[in-house]
This record gives sequence, structure tokens and C-alpha cells, in this order.
Amino acid sequence: MENLQGNNDLDDNHVQKKPKLNKGGPKADEIWKYYNKQKNETSDGHYSAECYSCKKSWSRGEPAKLKAHLANECLKCPEDIRKYWQKKLISEKIDYFQCLTKNNATILGPQLINNHFNFNKPATNEEIDHSLVKAMIMTGMPLRLIESPFMIDFIHELNSEYTPPSYSTLSGQLLDQVISQAELKIEKETDHNIKK
Repeated sequence: MENLQGNNDLDDNHVQKKPKLNKGGPKADEIWKYYNKQKNETSDGHYSAECYSCKKSWSRGEPAKLKAHLANECLKCPEDIRKYWQKKLISEKIDYFQCLTKNNATILGPQLINNHFNFNKPATNEEIDHSLVKAMIMTGMPLRLIESPFMIDFIHELNSEYTPPSYSTLSGQLLDQVISQAELKIEKETDHNIKK
């Protein structure tokens, strides 16, 4: 008996583990810690996702949408996690190209422009994007209006240097950031008023 146990120990100690090979590709986003991630059979390299907190599922889990879910939508998400993702969403730089072809020249990325109300402080495209989202939401304008040629012409008449975001960016990442900012500001004001 002792001999058999000794052999088992020997086998376990002498099993060589193959080193994990890095297959390359992008690093997994930290948002996946909060979701059940399963290989998507229909889409190579993509994963389906299920929220650990509320069990909502996506056939294709896109990190931006998963972050927005935890920050703004999931009612069962613990408060500290929700706040973490709200702050994270607000602080993230939007990684998108704002493209507009004008006279066959493509304008890309955030550009500095003069703020018509304060010439000492130039506004960035990001600041103008956030103001645009707020104005459209608060006035009840449909977000699809951003892709109207008339709206684009109007925006360029106001400032020819500004390139408006696409509908998908406006209704996705920008809207999520503005919602997170508003919720955190409301929470801060509420806490401040309670302490008075």
C-alpha cells in the first residue's frame, strides 16, 4: 500500500505543466470580473455575458455596454461597485474617431476650439459633446437628429472647427457618461443636504 501511495505522489510531483502561451490580442477588460463570460458559439473571439448581480444577459458582451449597465442600469448591483463604474465611465476618454469629410479632407479626433463665451479657456470636442448631449436630452430633441445634414450644417455654421459625434457614440458612450455624471452629482447634493 505504501508503495502505491508513494508512486502516486511521485507521479503528481513529476507531472510537468505546460507553460501558458500568450496568444496575443487585447488584454481582457476588468469589467469581466462582474460578469459570467462564456465563449460565443456564433462569433469567433467574442463572448456572451451574464451579470452576476441581476442575471441580465447579452449574446455579445461589449465592455462599454457592460460598464454602462453596472453604472446606470443594474438595480441589484452593490452601491460601491455602481459608484466605481460611474466614476470610471466619467473618467474614461472616449476612444472613437469623429470623422467628417469636408473638401475631401478628413478631420479626426478631439480638436481644441474657442468657446464663444470664454475666450480665455478653449473648449475641447469632449466638453462640447457633453453639452450637446445635455441640450438634446433636456429639450427633447431626438438623438438621431445629430446625423441630419441640416443639423450638421447648423453646427458647422456655429463653429466650423467642431466635428459632431456619430449617433452611435452620442447615444452610447456619451449618454452613459452624462447619466453617470448627473447621478453622482445628485448623490453628492443629496448627501450634502442631509448633513446640513
